[in-house]
Amino acid sequence: MKIGASDVEVGYWIGHPMWGNGYASETLAAFIGFCFDTLYCDTIWGSHFLDNHKSARVMQKCGFKEVCIQNGSENLELGSELPLQILYCHRILIDRNHTCR
Repeated sequence: MKIGASDVEVGYWIGHPMWGNGYASETLAAFIGFCFDTLYCDTIWGSHFLDNHKSARVMQKCGFKEVCIQNGSENLELGSELPLQILYCHRILIDRNHTCR
């Protein structure tokens, strides 16, 4: 998927021992604020493996909207190709406090 000149892409990985502490949501909220308020980006793109429901929830809580499912992303742990859910967050759709609820 091609992104625009004023767009950015976000990716993150949180180790198992840190799950459930809100670190991903807190970090993504800060990243959103930085992108929109400092870099003046229009859109932030992201993705997660289709079966990664926790990451899906983090992105949805932070205002990301689903775009499409894209095939062919390599999963290094499993050594196979898995489908990705592609999402975006646009500056006019986001809560100006950049909170992830």
